[in-house]
Amino acid sequence: MKFLALLLFLPVIGFSQIQFKHISLKEAKALAKEQNKPIFVDVFATWCGPCKYMANTTFQDSLIGNYFNREFINVKIDGEKADGPSIMSEYGITAYPTLLFISPKGELIERFVGAAETKTLRRLGIKTAHPDQDPVNNASKKYFASKKKETDLRDYILVLNENGEDSTAFYAEQYLKNVKSLDFSNEADRIVFAKGEKNPFSSFSDQFLASIALFTPKDAHDAMVRLILETFDAEMNSGSFGKTELVIRKFYPHLKQLNLVGLPTEDELVNEFKMQFDAEHGN
Repeated sequence: MKFLALLLFLPVIGFSQIQFKHISLKEAKALAKEQNKPIFVDVFATWCGPCKYMANTTFQDSLIGNYFNREFINVKIDGEKADGPSIMSEYGITAYPTLLFISPKGELIERFVGAAETKTLRRLGIKTAHPDQDPVNNASKKYFASKKKETDLRDYILVLNENGEDSTAFYAEQYLKNVKSLDFSNEADRIVFAKGEKNPFSSFSDQFLASIALFTPKDAHDAMVRLILETFDAEMNSGSFGKTELVIRKFYPHLKQLNLVGLPTEDELVNEFKMQFDAEHGN
């Protein structure tokens, strides 16, 4: 569909990358024990789109590459070849990609399903290799021991976002429930809106559009696309379409200012969503 042309922003690719060893998991465990290093395993399939995406983006990031090459034994396992099927069974893997983090003693520490972005993979790596340095764990301890004031929650949200935590959206939503206005010159408030706002017609959304120049093009793009898609998903369940069209028309002039390559016209974009809605509901 043409509206997928909106999803154009990819992580920056660096010059270093994760160096995967061409060995079996059994050999990796022996090497990990010998070197006292944890193991990072990418369980993939050659036909898997998200696997290819991560191989060409996250795994190419220089900070990720340098950290994982230093701290881990890195192994790729094709889940459909050699010992792949037995590893799939042993670790209960049912989807690609699945990322495994295994201790030097061979014990599973963490499992992540799906294509991990750079922030998420970095945090999982730190959590596995040096748990005492895990910024999210340390920030969680600090926040839950605090009086949970507005400033405490803002600081916590900053750490969660920096480390790609899914819970960022939950805490951002809680923050929005307790404030009357946002200061978009403040990074935390920009994150709160981008991750937590669910109502494209709220005063916060209007304030966002009035202050959109304070956001990076990527963050502005992601916030608008998220609100369009969430409105559409809700209407797919409710059986009505009107709000989706209103949101698209409200945001479209601002999307156009981002100079997105391949962006359809406003009417074309509305029609693309309407066609998908009608197809789902048999209209």
